Amino acid sequence: MYKVFIDNCLFIFTTSNDIPHIEGAITICIKKVDDVKNIINKFASMHSNDSIIIIHDNIEELVAFFENIYIIKVAAGGWVFNGRGELLMINRYNHWDIPKGHIEHGESFENCAIREVSEETGVGNLSIVKNLGISRHIFRYSAGEPEILKITHWYRMESNFEGLFIPQHNEDIQEVEWVNSNKLKLYLPTMYRSLREFYFDNIIE
Repeated sequence: MYKVFIDNCLFIFTTSNDIPHIEGAITICIKKVDDVKNIINKFASMHSNDSIIIIHDNIEELVAFFENIYIIKVAAGGWVFNGRGELLMINRYNHWDIPKGHIEHGESFENCAIREVSEETGVGNLSIVKNLGISRHIFRYSAGEPEILKITHWYRMESNFEGLFIPQHNEDIQEVEWVNSNKLKLYLPTMYRSLREFYFDNIIE
């Protein structure tokens, strides 16, 4: 099964033997892999919150065709918790977000995740607890530019950092906060759907 978000619309590629149960999802069977382009263009242009399940006999062929449409960028980031169980979050473009960034040449996923968290927030004393998996979403930097498929490797981290935050303003980060679980409920609606679903699938224990 392969998941990718375009804005708040979720697309799932799978076979008829592994169809997930998602309430209200739209299920579409295709015979030719290139049919996926028209389906994505149709639903993505609606800027919907739909979940679209696309079924094909050969998931590897479908994914290979799909990924060939886009420029692929690989990133890594961290879901960082302190000793009080608070989650490190950033505010960018009025969306609450999780620190992450693109991998530099020769850099490991783990080192990239630690570096990006530190650069975007000023938080140090970071240690990786475990690998949480990946997320995928499609975006473009500005209108008219090619669409990019960002594949982000996520890690759960811990830190005892108690210093001042240093938001990375040249990355349009306005705020950095430690957010407790009660307050997090207020922040979730402002997060991108891809992050909200990753949180419920991979962070809550």
